[in-house]
Amino acid sequence: MGHASMERTALLMKLMFGLALSTGFVAKVDAQLAARLAGFEEQVKARLRAAEVAGTDETPVSLAGKVAYIYGMHDGKVVWYGAGATRGHATIKGFGLLTGFTGILVRDDYVGYYFLDSLLAGVQICLAHIVRDLRRVHEADPVRGAWAGQLRTVLQEAVHTANQAVRDGRTDVNPRVIADIRARYLDLAEQGIKLSPHHAGRPKNQARVLAERLKDRVDKALLFLTDLRVGATNNGSERILRRAKTQMKISGCWRSMSGLQAFCRVHTYLVTATNHGVDAFRALRDAFLGSPWALPQTAA
Repeated sequence: MGHASMERTALLMKLMFGLALSTGFVAKVDAQLAARLAGFEEQVKARLRAAEVAGTDETPVSLAGKVAYIYGMHDGKVVWYGAGATRGHATIKGFGLLTGFTGILVRDDYVGYYFLDSLLAGVQICLAHIVRDLRRVHEADPVRGAWAGQLRTVLQEAVHTANQAVRDGRTDVNPRVIADIRARYLDLAEQGIKLSPHHAGRPKNQARVLAERLKDRVDKALLFLTDLRVGATNNGSERILRRAKTQMKISGCWRSMSGLQAFCRVHTYLVTATNHGVDAFRALRDAFLGSPWALPQTAA
């Protein structure tokens, strides 16, 4: 429960209150708490489906010796976690969340999300990942990969431009500035394609694969310039998934899918509540008493 394993939770109960609880009892209480929060999870899903901009990501976790995944979605304050046995569009569809979302989605450039694109107002792919890919290409061959270093600089300039516009209180970036950044981006991607040929009988040239992908994704890479509500990276989604990684370090793994699902629902509640200024212990107490904290009608 929280970031403590079942064993540690039982030990804390004994040390703090003199209660001798079995790990099985603690697990049962955790499951009961998750069941009481089913309605809250539906509130969160409804709020996120209606969001204008949201981010999503997923991370692998250990489930009884196998790989499972925790998915996350957020709008900055409202946070949802879900558990899936696999990574891909079938699991994403099964959650019934992103398939009902029609706003702008900030995400990694993972193929499992592509089926959603036609339903969305727009997509911003994470520039942090792109910058890392460009750095690898440039460092592998500083001469033939010079285009990658230059494109990385263009992207950093684009982020600075958007951030400065926000700091200045502006609602948009000068269209001529956007057009200039876009033209330089595409020119450098084209250079990357020309300078990185594939060779018969060899593995695909990864520099060319990257250049072609970036050319195809130009609108998704630069959406943040045309809509200042949108962040250039998916760092917010990665941050909310750190809880799962922390739990992995503490407990090592989850023993059952039901336990993993309970973890996700309870943390959906706790993270969203604390993001709204609610004390975590108070939120837990209210949930155990049958009156869990509820989302305000309009997110505060």
